[in-house]
Order: sequence, then C-alpha cells, then structure tokens
Amino acid sequence: MSPTEALFWFLYVFGTLGALFNPIYGALLYILVYNLNPETQWWGGHVVMMGLRTSFVPAIATIIGLVINYKPLEYFQRQFPLMFKLMLIYILYSFLASTTENDPLGNPVSQFLLDKMLRIAIFVFIIVRVVRKVTHYAWLLWAWMAGTIYIGYQAWSGVGIEVNGRLTGGLGGPDFAESSGLAAHLVAMIALAGYLFYSSISKRGKFFALLAAAFAVNTIIMTRTRNAFPGIIVLILFGLLRLPRGVRLKCTVGIAVGIFFSIQLTDEGWWKRMETLKDPQADPSIASRFDYWNAAFAMAGDHTFGVGAGQFRFNIQSYLPGLEVGRSAHSTYMECLAELGYPGLILFLMIIGATFWQMERARSVGKSWSSNVNWAPEIAAEQRKLLLIATANEVALAGFLMSAAFTTRSWTEGMWLLLGQSCCLYNLAMDLHGRLTTLWAAYEVRLRPSTPMGAVPALG
Repeated sequence: MSPTEALFWFLYVFGTLGALFNPIYGALLYILVYNLNPETQWWGGHVVMMGLRTSFVPAIATIIGLVINYKPLEYFQRQFPLMFKLMLIYILYSFLASTTENDPLGNPVSQFLLDKMLRIAIFVFIIVRVVRKVTHYAWLLWAWMAGTIYIGYQAWSGVGIEVNGRLTGGLGGPDFAESSGLAAHLVAMIALAGYLFYSSISKRGKFFALLAAAFAVNTIIMTRTRNAFPGIIVLILFGLLRLPRGVRLKCTVGIAVGIFFSIQLTDEGWWKRMETLKDPQADPSIASRFDYWNAAFAMAGDHTFGVGAGQFRFNIQSYLPGLEVGRSAHSTYMECLAELGYPGLILFLMIIGATFWQMERARSVGKSWSSNVNWAPEIAAEQRKLLLIATANEVALAGFLMSAAFTTRSWTEGMWLLLGQSCCLYNLAMDLHGRLTTLWAAYEVRLRPSTPMGAVPALG
C-alpha cells in the first residue's frame, strides 16, 4: 500500500467514525472525497476491488451521527432557508419538465442527473444541520482547499490529459472532466483561499492557504481555458468593491500582490489563448458557441418546459444539421434554458438571487461587530469572522457564476454545494442575531450609564 493510499484510508476511516460522534467530520470527508474521486486515482485500486461508494458511506455515517447527537436549531435558524426551498422546487420541476419530453426513469442520462440532484439536496440538508459555528464553516473551506491542493499537485506533477499544450482533463472527480469546468471551480477556490490566508493565525495555515491559491492559479493557466478569464476579472473587481471597512487597504495590497505573482506564472501560450477573446468571430471555437446559444433559444421556443435534463447534446443536431456530434451549450444559463425552458431558467436565477440575499443577511449581521465588542466580545469576534467569510463566499460565487456563463455547470455537484453553503451562512447569522438579542435583553437590566451601548441588527 502506497503512502498516499494509506493516508486516504486513515482520513476515510477517521472521518467516517468521527461522524458518528461529531457529524461535521462526515461533511468534511464528503467534500474531500468529491474532490479526489478515489475510484479513478492510481492509488484507488482497493476502493475499486471493494466496490465501495466512497461518498455514500460518510453520508450515511453523518446522518446516523445527526440522529445520535440530535440538537434542535435555535433562535431564528431554519432547516429550509429560502435558497434551499427554491432548490427543492427546482429539483421537482426538473423531474416534471423532463417527464414532458422523455421518461426520466427510463432515460439513463436524465435518471443519473436527477438522482444526482437528490443526493446533493440531501447533503445540503446535512450541512445546514451540522454547521453550527463559524469555525465549522471554516473547516468546510479547508476541506475544499485540501481538494484544491491535491488537484493542483496532480496538474503540476504531470497527471492529466494534455492536448496541444493544454491540460484538458483527467484530474479529480467526474465534475472536473473538462478543463473549462475545472477552471471555473478553481476560480472560486482562489477567493476562498484568500480568506483563509487572511484569517489564519498560524504560519502553517497561511502556508497551506497560499499553496492552494498558487496551485489553483497554476492549474487554470495550464488549462488555457478562456472562460476563467472573465471569472477572474469579476473576482478581482467584485472583491475590491465588497471588501469591508477595516480590511480594505490590507486586502487590496494582498490582491495586488496576488495578481503580480499570478502574472509571473503565465506563459506565452496563456496570453495567445486569451488574445482570441478580442475578436470572438475570428476563432471558430468561440464563434460556434453563438450557434449553440441560438439553438438553445430555439429549443426553449419549441419546448415550453425544455427538452429535459441532460438532453441538450442529444437535440442540438436537430437545430444545427451540419454538426457531426452532440455538443454541450457551453453556458450554464443557456443549457438550463434549453433543458428546462424559461420557467426553469427563471427559477435558477431566483436561486442565485436567494443565495446572494442570504449571504448579504450574513454580512449585515457581521457589520455590527465593532459596536458589540464592549458588552459581547466573544459574539463580536464571531460576527467579524462571519462578515469576512460571507464576503469571501460572495466574491467566490460571483467569479464562479461568471465563468459558468461560458461553460456548462448546470448539473455539477460543486456549483450546487457552493450555492447551498449560503444556507449555513444564513443560519450562522440568525444564530448570532438571536444570541445578541437574548444577551442584550439581559444586559439592559443591569446596564451601566458609562458602558457604550451596542447595536443589535434588526433582521427577520
């Protein structure tokens, strides 16, 4: 057994058993397994021989741990925040929309995708329940960073498929089979790594956060994918606009330094690839995307509820007769429109809106941290962490969604988990708000005139 495989089995057994006592360990293991996809790794031979579903086992252990260690949600927390409710409606609608065009239980593609969405919904249900502290949420981000470091190390060490000098796939899980999808994911990881680097107290934590960011940037450059470029631009601009007071100067300097060193990693091949964005019509690959998007509009016009989950590539040739093989829409939004119709796209955009609304609620609770330092210092410290972590998640998701406009992420687990994690942020905000309200009510009874008064944000 290789050291890599031994380390995996140690983490896997520890995480699975640990989930029975503290369910958060099961959630962390699930994210790690999602990134690694052990069944396809060179060291995963024993996993294949055992026929083990590596994501299923920690999920079951986590559910059992939730039952054993049941603790009701407190204050204003909700098991089904707005985004999660809309997500469940979206899954139900996807099933019904697919039924209008094909039998999802008989069509293997639709069946696989709808089953996948149900599994994602179950995991979102789990993390909403297990993430009870801001620290727990930071642990989730570290699990994402561990996966990013592994994927980045694979790319750096030559693992993966290269075509004409481009890294096109062969890393991590099935959701990263294409370079454009992997790059979109890594764009989001850069922002989360930036938060962990800033917030980490230890040098070791800063080192691993910086390593994750460096590997993410390097892998994006190796893919030569163009969809990452607008995502990175949005990541930088939106990040600068959303930086909270008190950290703007330091974080702006950090972003500038990060940009400088990222440019040093680029090569001539990267810049030549990006230059094609100046004249999209001159590049056949980019120009073809406009044809796919026009076909998506035509599909939505012909089919009110779309052509069904995962069916775009099987219908595209009917709208582009000269196309020899099926293609994806190369846009998350256009594929959603074609496969689920205008109602599905509207519902998807509502989910995105609800996600940002929930993260903004978290930021609004965090913004009042400085006024609560004197009478509730521990909660004020959590508020400040929540403000920064919610900001980082907003920026990460903004960059991801911009990149996703030029690649297909409609049915990928990573996208829905990034969206679903906003439910945890919302609940953390509601928990802090409830604790502040309770403490303030007790504090008013013994309020001393000389003590500065704190402000409790008025939230629903």
